[in-house]
Amino acid sequence: MQDPLPQANFITSGTAIFVAGTLFFVAKKTLSKVRQRRGPVVIATWKFGKIACDKTASLLVEAKKKKLRTSVAEAVEEGIHQVELNDTIRSYVGFGGLPNVNGEMEHDAAIMDGRTLNVGAVMGLKSIACPIKIARCLLDEKDFNILCGNGALEYAIKQGFHKEMTQSERSINDFDKWKCSNQIFSSANEQLSVLALLANDSNETMSSYNHPKSTHSINETKQIESHDTLAVIALGTNGDIVVGTSTSGSPFKLEGRVGDTPLIGSGFYADNTVGAAAASGNGEEIMKFCLSYSVVEYMRDGLCPTKACEKAIARVKSRKLEKGNSIPLINIIAIDKNGNVGASSTICSSRPYESPDATSNPNAFQYCVWENGKSRIYEVSDTK
Repeated sequence: MQDPLPQANFITSGTAIFVAGTLFFVAKKTLSKVRQRRGPVVIATWKFGKIACDKTASLLVEAKKKKLRTSVAEAVEEGIHQVELNDTIRSYVGFGGLPNVNGEMEHDAAIMDGRTLNVGAVMGLKSIACPIKIARCLLDEKDFNILCGNGALEYAIKQGFHKEMTQSERSINDFDKWKCSNQIFSSANEQLSVLALLANDSNETMSSYNHPKSTHSINETKQIESHDTLAVIALGTNGDIVVGTSTSGSPFKLEGRVGDTPLIGSGFYADNTVGAAAASGNGEEIMKFCLSYSVVEYMRDGLCPTKACEKAIARVKSRKLEKGNSIPLINIIAIDKNGNVGASSTICSSRPYESPDATSNPNAFQYCVWENGKSRIYEVSDTK
């Protein structure tokens, strides 16, 4: 009589194989569903980022439905461009931003493709109100990808763009008011206080502030408060991740000053294998920590986007406090390759939560997220 153990082992092994196979197919089906849900997802800094989120997402959704070849980079470019053209919002982006100390507009912008790691960026670009489009052109160049000053302007003209007036009536008036105040900013807080006074000018009207190419009505955006750098991160249904940024820089800055916005690793970073991050706030301080790259690497190490953002901000606070320095104004957003999003800020320490009424909170960092067919405003705030 044969030993029954081999048969028992065979039965046990067969059962294990069957169970393992079943689990494999279940897992495969589950993962398939996750992939179908993960895109598009778009996140943007500040409440006015909703304009960019909605435009970017609409292009990605339309491309999927109609099987168009619209890339994630093209969608991000157009999303940011909608804000660059829109001067009914008080932002430091594109047409009608705030000029440098000499009254001239100098724009910075960048875009990064997480699939190829290619980058395109411009710094100190004058006489062009759509810097993100020039950065997008540079993204496809092989021998050079970052241009500044006159070189950036000459390149833009060769690409078919034309010099234009980049200041609105309002930005000219704001410069005149600042010049009369004879104030030199020594901190980000002083900038905000003066800009708040400019924004609350009771004599201000919105009637003449639209760029000629703007598709937004006055009533659509006049209630949207402003802030600095616009950063947009998008995850497409194909898994591609792209991040783009645009700003006219620190208001009334020295001519030639460049912050973190067009600098890879500081103002932005994207990698399809992990995710992407982008920053907004005090550029000089953000650069010291290579903040966006740090967040992406924290996600690579296994942290979710929110935890990664919080860890990066905690590092900034710890480093500044140990030297006895004040905490700079810094905000960060992130998205991982599965479409999870996160944010954090030195403004406060609490977790993000949805802000349905989207009211202005001076003690909060507000940002916009588009997913599942709808955009929502969230904020990181110590007060709910």
